[in-house]
Amino acid sequence: MYVKYLDKKIKIVDIDNQIFIGVLEDIQRDYDAEEYTEELSVLLDNGVLLGITSNEIKSVKVI
Repeated sequence: MYVKYLDKKIKIVDIDNQIFIGVLEDIQRDYDAEEYTEELSVLLDNGVLLGITSNEIKSVKVI
């Protein structure tokens, strides 16, 4: 799944209840953020994930 942050496409991958965040190249218009309807708050600052809200998240890594 993808969400938009500024002009970047952010990929969110759930692997064994661990959430991996990857910032991809400049966003294209075909991102599918609308498919992700759960509450999600992603703030990136200097490559560090500042906040994300989900009941299923146990650990977070930025890749």
